[in-house]
Amino acid sequence: MAAISLFLVLCLSVTFTPAIQQKVTNISLGSSLTPTSNISWMSPSGLFAFEFYPGVNGYYVGIFIARTPQKTVVWTTNRDKSPVSNNVVLNLTTDGRLVLQFSKGQSLYPGSQLFSSVSETNESMRRFHLKMQHNGNLVQYPTNTPESREYAYWQAETYGIGDNVTLNFDLDGHLYLLNSNGFNIKNVTVGGFPTEKTLYFMSVDIDGNFRLYSYKLDQNRAESVV
Repeated sequence: MAAISLFLVLCLSVTFTPAIQQKVTNISLGSSLTPTSNISWMSPSGLFAFEFYPGVNGYYVGIFIARTPQKTVVWTTNRDKSPVSNNVVLNLTTDGRLVLQFSKGQSLYPGSQLFSSVSETNESMRRFHLKMQHNGNLVQYPTNTPESREYAYWQAETYGIGDNVTLNFDLDGHLYLLNSNGFNIKNVTVGGFPTEKTLYFMSVDIDGNFRLYSYKLDQNRAESVV
């Protein structure tokens, strides 16, 4: 464990100055974390902690060395993806799953990207990505190709709208683009799907397709494409 931790520290070497945290070592099923709760889930040794931490334009979830004035992050979930806002809740469900729940939806900001994986079991390589461009267009490209029209294999065709266009995701599965004035300029999905005991999430899949999924919280079954 020490060798693995040292390797991660050398690779990431991310530090931040924490706020005063409430440290919890006895973590019960049904517990939750939020970016603004200032609560850490501690390892039995007290050396490592698990919590939300601030990044650029949002928050990440990670494990860090807790016994230093400036905490050093040794592992981050989905570190290649956009950070989340402060309106999310990370739930440890009664059946032992960690579920990130969005209370008011999410946004993909100009310059931000979502990446696919090379396979369902290998998250380390990224073959495709979805980018919210500064010209207002939402575009998908193969990774490691120029981000120009001839390499795009899907786009929202909203180029020329200008900067500050965002891709927004509501709790009912509604995906849409807003311009700098807050007007809806394009619906990617219509939304209006049932929200009771159901979570929705978007993903760039291993085949390069951008899909919307639903997950039933009260059923032990795989997510389904909407």
